[in-house]
Amino acid sequence: MDYDEDKIDDHTAKKRWNELPEQARKDIIESVWCPHCGTGVPMELRDGKMEGRLLVLRGTCKKCGGEVARVVEPEG
Repeated sequence: MDYDEDKIDDHTAKKRWNELPEQARKDIIESVWCPHCGTGVPMELRDGKMEGRLLVLRGTCKKCGGEVARVVEPEG
C-alpha cells in the first residue's frame, strides 16, 4: 500500500515520504490531530510539500471533513 503517495506532486516531498518505513507512513496517515474533533483521526491526504526541511502533509479529517495537517520532521 502506498498511503496516497500519488497525491504528493512535489518530487522532494515524495522522496522524503518514500524514505519512511511503510508502517510509519500508515501511522502518520491514520493518526492526525483534528482540532474540530479534538482527537486523533485518519486523514484523507490532499497534498504534501517540503517547507524547509519539514515534510508538511495536508488533507481532510475522515471523520468530520475539517482541514488537518501533519508535519514530519527530518530524521536525526
